[in-house]
Amino acid sequence: MEKLEKQTKISMFNRTLTGALIGVVYIAAILAGYFFDRAITSYFLCIVVGISIMEVRYALGDRISKKIGILIWFFALSYGIFYFAFGFTGVALFTLAVFVVGCIISIFNVKEDLATSLFNFAFLLIYPALIMSALFYLNKAQDTTTGELTPYNTVALSLAFTVSSCTDMFAYFFGVLLGKHKLVPEISPKKTIEGAFGGLFGGLVGALIIFLLFETPFAIFDCGIPLPLVWKIAAYVAIGLFGSVFTQTGDLVASIVKRHTKVKDYSLLLGSHGGIMDRFDGWAAGIK
Repeated sequence: MEKLEKQTKISMFNRTLTGALIGVVYIAAILAGYFFDRAITSYFLCIVVGISIMEVRYALGDRISKKIGILIWFFALSYGIFYFAFGFTGVALFTLAVFVVGCIISIFNVKEDLATSLFNFAFLLIYPALIMSALFYLNKAQDTTTGELTPYNTVALSLAFTVSSCTDMFAYFFGVLLGKHKLVPEISPKKTIEGAFGGLFGGLVGALIIFLLFETPFAIFDCGIPLPLVWKIAAYVAIGLFGSVFTQTGDLVASIVKRHTKVKDYSLLLGSHGGIMDRFDGWAAGIK
């Protein structure tokens, strides 16, 4: 029993440490975009999305035609190029073109399970590629009247990351320490109702952290949400709660995919956190 408790504490410590390091890298990318050039943040996001695409591809394995494999590599490596050249619209059109080419390749491979391959291929292009690309929109959002970049990208990206991260962290700790009642054991045996409520609380904590950093008289940044104080508070509470719900939904979707592909983690790139996609799967739902 003591050995199990010791292993649990070590696991929690390692997970927390890894999460903190991931947070430092992401915060550094946001701050670099805030103080220097938003393109730096976009470069970072391109790397995140590209790695996530390849992790999901290898998790799907033989469920995607091997002859589409080279096309997926091209898609992952060229994703950022099309974004910087043509913006979010370019990414959407590029994704559509890749899907059409994948369909043409699959049509001439009638010996394989064409339907399954195409469904999995389409899933990969949408999740994570298109959904996570919403982060690019947050970073490069423009004022619809002036066409100029809005100054609110930093608070938006910070909320997306902090609410998601705090949700994961609090759900994990509440689940480990207090979890007794299973949430949806058919999908994820370890997730509990107590952990889900802990995640909701974590989402509020994440929103509170960003509120203190952006919206108070002692705020470090001057690019908060342009609303009256009462509406700001309401907005942050709503973002904390709904962001937490969407994050936990993303986690459950990821669990379904992992059960389908029979993998525990998308990769071991981040140690106890799994791969890049394991760490950011909550975003995929949270930023929709």
